[in-house]
Amino acid sequence: MDNFCEFLLIILQKNGMINAKKGGEAKEEDKCVFYEVDYGQVVSKKINAIKRNKTLLSIINGSEENNENAKKESTENGEGRKETVMDRSFLHSEHYHIVSVDLNQVSKLEEALIECGIDKDAPTLFISECVLIYLKAELSDKIISWVSKDFPVSAFVTYEQIKPDDAFGRVMMDNLVKRGCPLLGASAYPTLQSQIDRYRNLGFQNSEGFDMLYVYDHLLDQKELQRIQKIEPFDEYEEWGLIQSHYSLLWAWQDKQNASFWKKSLSTINT
Repeated sequence: MDNFCEFLLIILQKNGMINAKKGGEAKEEDKCVFYEVDYGQVVSKKINAIKRNKTLLSIINGSEENNENAKKESTENGEGRKETVMDRSFLHSEHYHIVSVDLNQVSKLEEALIECGIDKDAPTLFISECVLIYLKAELSDKIISWVSKDFPVSAFVTYEQIKPDDAFGRVMMDNLVKRGCPLLGASAYPTLQSQIDRYRNLGFQNSEGFDMLYVYDHLLDQKELQRIQKIEPFDEYEEWGLIQSHYSLLWAWQDKQNASFWKKSLSTINT
């Protein structure tokens, strides 16, 4: 149990789907598939919540109208629609999968995603919110290397702690150790620049990043921030800024098929 990563890894994959309609031209539609990798007990709780909620079930199963359309398309192209299958440790449906995997073993992660039907050639976005830093660096490096090697059109967005060696960072590290969740990978990549270099060194063509204080000051809509600040007075900006400077938002991307898929998506980020 101690070696199991208890944090959420999200994968979003975009597939082009050709939808041919009678009396009209064939049209390409977007089809997204959402994958979650999480701790076993959390996966079980999520699946139970889905079972008890009719709205969530209808979203995962698809509306009746969508199901009828899918049945017609399946009949025409000879392919069957994937039925929703769930147990305590997994759920598989047409557009959503959730599985329990030990992220310390990248081979197990790959096996689980292959069983889900993941398409390595499709544009794929990996989202890691405080996940990799809780693994030993050599193990999280394997995950990044695997993604850069096996998913030619992919991006990796990471939100993690940085700067563990200054005064605030040492307090942060000590508190997490006392809570039983040490940042095992923090010392290997302690700075924002080392994180940016990490993804390039492990195979990604591009990588950029900022600390969260920069994101707040320069990337968020300032008018919206002013509106929020008027809702409730807040005067602890010095401490808050110190915390934000110890968290980073990083994105790495590659397009080895020269499809320019990420160019439009990332062009809206004002650096």
